[in-house]
Amino acid sequence: MPLDNRSIGECGLAEFKNRIDFLRTRLIEVYERTGHRVHDEILSFSFKLDTKYTDTKGCMLYLLIIGGTLPEFTQRFDFPGDDSIEQFILELYSQLNSRGVA
Repeated sequence: MPLDNRSIGECGLAEFKNRIDFLRTRLIEVYERTGHRVHDEILSFSFKLDTKYTDTKGCMLYLLIIGGTLPEFTQRFDFPGDDSIEQFILELYSQLNSRGVA
């Protein structure tokens, strides 16, 4: 369940620090345990978002999955619905875990 489903509004790094740290840890675990085999899947997902939204660099979790520096504030935490990066990370981790990889 996403921590915050706001689509537009100021999102502070400090406000979401625990959730970001949790998701970052999951993402690192996925990379470490798969030998970076999921890299193409993550790139494909981020490219899909980049072509759909004009403000991807203003999304905290988008910057997280592309390995960008997280600024103090962004315009959004995550994208809605099927574009949720939080859900993408958690589902990716869950799928790999169910296969005994993560």
